[in-house]
Amino acid sequence: MEAATEHMQAKTAGVGSSVDILDACFGRIDVVLTELEGVKCQLEIDHPDVKEQYDSAEIEQLFSAFYTTEMEREVLHAALDGTDLPVARQTFAGNDVELF
Repeated sequence: MEAATEHMQAKTAGVGSSVDILDACFGRIDVVLTELEGVKCQLEIDHPDVKEQYDSAEIEQLFSAFYTTEMEREVLHAALDGTDLPVARQTFAGNDVELF
């Protein structure tokens, strides 16, 4: 029983390390999203008529193949529609692969 307990404690320490790494990754994603929002705002200030210079359906058709997850598609639509970027969702609910 003691050996099993020690083995479980060693595994738990490894999981804690992985959680720390993931937390840092999610934190970096939040920073990048904030930076993107700032760039978007600056672009709107510098070029207020930018949306009138492109066809959003054509842009979506050109780039949608590169946006394979639902979150990526939400980012694409936010960029095309000029809406707020989606909030990063932190979840460990599963490891399903999204296919479109």
